[in-house]
Amino acid sequence: MPVVVGITDTCLQGSLEIANASKEAGADALVISSPYYLPMSQSEFVYYLEQLVPQLPLPFLMYNMPSCTKMHMSLATVRRAKELGAIGIKDSSGNLPYLLSMIEEFKDSPEFAIIAGTEMFLPETVMNGGHGAVAGEPIFSLLFCGFL
Repeated sequence: MPVVVGITDTCLQGSLEIANASKEAGADALVISSPYYLPMSQSEFVYYLEQLVPQLPLPFLMYNMPSCTKMHMSLATVRRAKELGAIGIKDSSGNLPYLLSMIEEFKDSPEFAIIAGTEMFLPETVMNGGHGAVAGEPIFSLLFCGFL
C-alpha cells in the first residue's frame, strides 16, 4: 500500500524536515497544504510552493482543506502547483461544484489525480472523471487510489 505523508507545518523548514524524514522512513509521496495557523493569500502560498517544491525529495500531492488552513486553493494556484510538479490534489473543501470544476480543468491531464476528501462525493468524483477518494475508510484508499 502506498504511504503518503502530510508535511504541512507552520514554516518552510519544518515542512522540509518532515519531508526528508518521510523519505528516510520509506514514504512514497508527500501531501502539501498551506501552512496552518495564520491565513495566507493565494500569491503568498504560490511563493511558498516555489520555495518548497525544488527541495522536496519525493513526489507530492496538494491538499485543499480550508477548514484547517484558512485558505481555499484557487484553480490558478492548483494549476501553478501542477506546473511545479504536483501529481494531484485531494480536495476536502466539501464544495462539490469546486471539485467538479477541478475535474473539468484537468480532464486532459490524466496523470494529475483529482481525489475527493469527502466520502459522499465519491460517486460524483468517479462518474465525472476524477480518480477516487482518500476518505475515512481505508478500503477506499485501496480501491480508488492505485495511481501512486
